[in-house]
Amino acid sequence: MQQQAHAAILRAAPAQDQHHFQITTDGSGTDADKRAIGSAWVLRSLALGVNQKPLHMRGASGGTHGSIQRAELNALLDGLTVLSHTLGLFTVSDLAKFCGRPVTRVEEFPPEARPLVWWVGDRETIILQMGRKPDGSTYYKRNTEPDLWYRMAWFESIFTITPVHVGRNTTAAQTDVDGCAGAVRGLFKEIISQHDKCLNSESSH
Repeated sequence: MQQQAHAAILRAAPAQDQHHFQITTDGSGTDADKRAIGSAWVLRSLALGVNQKPLHMRGASGGTHGSIQRAELNALLDGLTVLSHTLGLFTVSDLAKFCGRPVTRVEEFPPEARPLVWWVGDRETIILQMGRKPDGSTYYKRNTEPDLWYRMAWFESIFTITPVHVGRNTTAAQTDVDGCAGAVRGLFKEIISQHDKCLNSESSH
């Protein structure tokens, strides 16, 4: 079923070289203890630059608590946030300027004006929570991390996002973000470890 869904998503979308931007993401964490997560992304332009220049940006974030699902979603949201800021798409009035027509709420931003984003990830669950069937419903329900999905709704209204499932570390960009997400998670694991040591030290006195 999953392979058929991925194929249907790609059939319904423009070809990769017709997309304006590509975001490759990864998240690091474990659902066993949820004690540290790391997220990383790489953003580059495909068919559209910014100010006549190619775009190539990257970033990472993390925290001391969260699921692997949250880490993966944060990576995509972070990349989309930076892209929207880079394009100057902060507010509804920005959307109106961008498309050259009146826009009073985000739902009025015309689909043909939305930049096309080719998103590459290795977590199949989120890919199929982003991918939509012909009737507009998603292949998988968005039944966890509701706060992040509310944030995603804004970006789905201003970008056309094609979710592309690629096996872990298949591409150089994936290997890059995988290593970066793991390193960030390591930093937050160390923060937790130091915190635990302090608590143990205080309790022993």
